[in-house]
Amino acid sequence: MQRKKVQDFLKKHRSAWIKANLWRVLGDLYLIDYEQEGIRVSLSKAERAYANALALDSETPMALLGKGRVVYYEGNLTEAKKIFQRVVSRSVYPRERAIAKYYIAHILWKEGKTQEAAKMLRDAVAEHPNSFTGVEVRSQ
Repeated sequence: MQRKKVQDFLKKHRSAWIKANLWRVLGDLYLIDYEQEGIRVSLSKAERAYANALALDSETPMALLGKGRVVYYEGNLTEAKKIFQRVVSRSVYPRERAIAKYYIAHILWKEGKTQEAAKMLRDAVAEHPNSFTGVEVRSQ
């Protein structure tokens, strides 16, 4: 139902900025399907939606975050880290930077860089505490 509404709005609007954000929302909806249900086809649909958003506005931070998450789930951690670092360096919004740092921390952890991962996660929590209610990061 939600996807249908977003697709209907996409047909109506001419503004590239609005369309880019609608494509991003559609990508988020597909990504939620993948994260909650493991529906693999939803991951490729999310990837296409984020690509459409970024084709209209290459610096849409939330679309970059979505693309980074898709690449992360596909297992390309090197490319995902680059995308998330791009969000950290370019976004003016603390929440977006915090989310990107959260995923960078996960990647660092998977790379065995646990101290760097813990620092990055602390940075993410400090950047936007409301995004991480109840999260406590301890050093080992």
